[in-house]
Formats: sequence, C-alpha cells, structure tokens
Amino acid sequence: MPLFNLQRRHLYNICKKYGEIVGINKVHPHLFRYLYAINLIRQSCDVRRLQMLLGHAGIQTASVYLRFNEGDIKQICDQAVF
Repeated sequence: MPLFNLQRRHLYNICKKYGEIVGINKVHPHLFRYLYAINLIRQSCDVRRLQMLLGHAGIQTASVYLRFNEGDIKQICDQAVF
C-alpha cells in the first residue's frame, strides 16, 4: 500500500512548475530517474542493486543505464535545462 497518493500528472505538474520558477525548461519526473540511476552507476552501484532500487522486473531493463557515457549525460541535461 502506498504511503501517499501522488498521481503521475500531479508529479509532472510539480516538476514543471518548479522548473519554470528556476528557469529550467522541459523538466519531467523521468529526468530525475535518469539522473538518479546514472549517478548510482557512476558511484559503482551494481546492476542488481540498481534494478531493485528502480523497481525493474528484469536486469536487461536496468542495464540500459550502463550504456550512458558523459556525452549522453550532458545531452540529457542540456535538453532539459535552459
């Protein structure tokens, strides 16, 4: 049972609102998920643990984050910022 009821659209609206306040365009909840996963990988988190933390059913889904390099991370951030 969830601790609280937060619907997807409401979370998107929160991200959009505060992104606009600080001058960042294209902020969405999945951006935080990407950055969280990439940060864990950069800190030597193993794929099984990443799979568990992100709630992925299979390790192949979690292993997608292993393919990101510094250029990919910069591109993801550049698309979201300013």
